[in-house]
This record gives sequence, structure tokens and C-alpha cells, in this order.
Amino acid sequence: MNRHLIAALALALAPSASLAHVAPTPQSAQAGAYTQVAFRVGHGCDGQATTALRIEIPERLPEVRSRGVRGWRLATEKTKQGRTSALTWTGRLPDDRFEVFELFFKAPVEAGPMTFNIVQTCGRTTAKWTPTVTVTPAQPASGAHQH
Repeated sequence: MNRHLIAALALALAPSASLAHVAPTPQSAQAGAYTQVAFRVGHGCDGQATTALRIEIPERLPEVRSRGVRGWRLATEKTKQGRTSALTWTGRLPDDRFEVFELFFKAPVEAGPMTFNIVQTCGRTTAKWTPTVTVTPAQPASGAHQH
């Protein structure tokens, strides 16, 4: 068999990258806009159930709200100034299931990437992820005249 064909088949049969990590939806937010981002956990760790998910909140976000997940407890870490710095959900998500952990925030006015450091815990095993949400420039209000 041709080595290029073998490589193409291996790539096609490999697990989808979208299921291989904690992924944000949407992957972008408009500058200054209120945004809801869902972080999808597509599986556990090497066959083990996910027992905790910790999301560190970028400093660029002065305020963030979270949605509860049925059957999970939520702990909030704050800085001395009162800004939410991390959220940790604890519960049990079997390896063959997925769950969505949601945040709501006003995107910063400056465009650019925002990285969320995430630790997925499965018993004694952990996996670290760094998904990025890109803040895009604000769009002019409809009906506004550009000069």
C-alpha cells in the first residue's frame, strides 16, 4: 500500500480533535459584548470518569458568572480585590459521556486572545488544557456612519 494512502487513512480514522480536549464554543467573542462560552468536556482521562474541572479566569475578565451543572458542586476562588480567579466544579462524569460547563462575561474592549487554563481531574489523574477564546474588534453599531 502507498505510504501516503496509509498516512491519509490513519489521519481519517484517528479520533476527532474536537473530542480530544476541553473545547470552547464559541471560539471568539466581540470586544465589549456580553458573551456566553461553553467549555465541552468530551471524555474522561484514559477511561476514568472526570471528577473535577477547574477553570482559571483570565485577568482580562473583571467579572464572570457561571452556570450550575446538575449533580455537580461549584467552588469559586476570588482574589483579595474580589475578582473571580477560578471556578471548580466537582462531581462525576463517566468517560463515555460529555458535559458542558458555561461562563458568562463581558468581553474585554481590547481585541486579542484570552487563554483559559483548565485542569480536568479523573481520580488521581489530571489533564491540563489551554483553550483560547479570541476577542475580535467591536463592530460599529448598525446605522452608524463611517467617515
